Amino acid sequence: MFFPYYLADFYKQLKFLNEYQTKNKDKVVEFK
Repeated sequence: MFFPYYLADFYKQLKFLNEYQTKNKDKVVEFK
C-alpha cells in the first residue's frame, strides 16, 4: 500500500489550510 503516504501529505496540507483559515477568519470574512 503506497497511497497513505501522499494521502497523509494531502491531509496535512488540508489541515494546515483549515487552521490557517481559522486563524485568519476575521480577515477572510472581511473579503467576502
